[in-house]
This record gives sequence, C-alpha cells and structure tokens, in this order.
Amino acid sequence: MLDNLLLYVTGGIAAARTSTNWYHTDLPVVRNATFTDWRWGWTAGVGTEWAFGNGFSLKTEVLYVNLVERDYQAQFFTPPPAAPSRWSHNDSMWVSRIGLNYRFGGPAVARY
Repeated sequence: MLDNLLLYVTGGIAAARTSTNWYHTDLPVVRNATFTDWRWGWTAGVGTEWAFGNGFSLKTEVLYVNLVERDYQAQFFTPPPAAPSRWSHNDSMWVSRIGLNYRFGGPAVARY
C-alpha cells in the first residue's frame, strides 16, 4: 500500500494580483486609496499523492506564500503643502489544495 504513496517537498516563485484598500477616517469626510497590482514572492510547502488504481490518484498539498513588501503613498489631505501619507505593506497566506488526478495511458496503477 505505501509503495503507491509519494511524499514531496515543493517550492518556487509566486505571483498574485492584489487589491489593497486604505481608509483615512480622522477627517470629517472618509477618504480612501486603492492600489491594484501584481506582487511577486516565494512559496514553499509539502504534499502527498496516492495512486489507488485504474490511473487515478489523490493529491493533497499545503503551501506557504510570502509576497514582497510594497511601499505606497497617497494624498489624503487636499491643501497643497500637505505631505502625502506613506506606508509599507506585505502579504502572506497559507494555501491548501486537494485534487483528483487521472493518467491517460500507461499502467493501471502508477508506481513511484
């Protein structure tokens, strides 16, 4: 039974399209700034794949994704001499996946 089980470690480059919304609420009128961009980073994780017959296998995976820090600035105050607000923001997340695979052709049970 364990000869049909694959345990693995994975890692690589990650990319995600993010949308960041910031609100400034200390004013009589709430002002906001929205930034949408592509963020790059890295990912690492572990997974399993179990071949259980007739070309089918069940796959599970857990990944940690860390995106690079990004600097932002926005003009929340309208008088011209006011300096823009500046801040840094980074994102990280856990991703888990479960999948069912089918191999076309080849042996009925895959051996790893």
